[in-house]
Amino acid sequence: MLVLLLTACLSEPTPPAPEPTPEPPAAIEAEPLSLSAGPTASAPHLTPASDGLVLSWWEEDGEQAVLQAVRLTAEGASDPMLVGRFDDALINWADVPTVAHTPRGWLATWPGHAEGHAYDVMLAHSEDGGEWSVRGPAHDDATATEHGFASVVSGPEATHLFWLDGRATADGGPMALRVATVTAEALASEVVDPRVCDCCGTDAVLAAGGPVVAYRDRSDEEVRDIQVAHRTDAGWQSVTVADGWSLRGCPVNGPALDLRDEQLALAWYTEAGGPQVKLATGTPSALGEPVVIAGGESVLGRVDVAMTEVGPVVSWLEAEGEVGRVRARVGAAGSEIRVGQTTASRSAGFPVVGRLGDRLVWVWTVPGEGLKASTVALSML
Repeated sequence: MLVLLLTACLSEPTPPAPEPTPEPPAAIEAEPLSLSAGPTASAPHLTPASDGLVLSWWEEDGEQAVLQAVRLTAEGASDPMLVGRFDDALINWADVPTVAHTPRGWLATWPGHAEGHAYDVMLAHSEDGGEWSVRGPAHDDATATEHGFASVVSGPEATHLFWLDGRATADGGPMALRVATVTAEALASEVVDPRVCDCCGTDAVLAAGGPVVAYRDRSDEEVRDIQVAHRTDAGWQSVTVADGWSLRGCPVNGPALDLRDEQLALAWYTEAGGPQVKLATGTPSALGEPVVIAGGESVLGRVDVAMTEVGPVVSWLEAEGEVGRVRARVGAAGSEIRVGQTTASRSAGFPVVGRLGDRLVWVWTVPGEGLKASTVALSML
């Protein structure tokens, strides 16, 4: 009896069978989409409209910069509309033009009056998208400093224009973020943040409480955290998305913002802890804990984000040698989307993504070839 008891005590129980490791979701291949843009086309930008999206971009014709746009709807693309031809515009891989269809007509912004490192945020207005009238700079400081990286967001009552404003740099001060209400012209602007990163793009959405803007901040210690600001009765209030990236220089890699059912999705690039693309969701005053979407030395950032009913879809660019891969993912653990291919150079710019009915549409630059586009049905995600 004792031998039997000892044997039973010394026998190891049979370990349970290990749980099978779930396989990662299969990658989704995006389908090409045809665009009517020439081989010099670059700097795409997508703006939401009531019936779809507005795509704007630059083309080059000799010494002139040509700003064009099309309406993208579920039925297809409109004929290109010519906003204007400019001798002093700044065609830039990161600071891109915007064309928006608002309840008060069409509004275009672009970096212009370029002279050295100084340039302005220029405005043009059209009632119907046919005849355009250039209204001049969005700002009235008349300093020979940098003004750029504009974001436009429009609602039933007002259109809001955000930009990085360098007027204080003329006296050795910092770059600021300013906002103006725009009708056919820009009204007096106000400061949102008096010290921000010098050349990282901004992004804005319109929430129930008013406009919300995302941008890269710059502390006195050169920490380049992301900020999300919204207007309240007490003024502009901001939430810091802190990952502690300290950098003595501008990374030219701004955040992206989108909104659905009053839920924000914020995506950004950081090198705190190595190159990473991160995502946080929440409300303008309370964002959740960030999650990592992509990481590794091949990740270049240049993010965009689109909120959908299946969750936030984050887009970024990564390098394989000299090749640039446009990638996307549904949240942190969802399907990866293979969007398309370009180069890993700066001239490839920033791929953009927007929702068009039951699909997502990406547009990006291939240097020397113009714009490329692809699409994925939301039912595939």
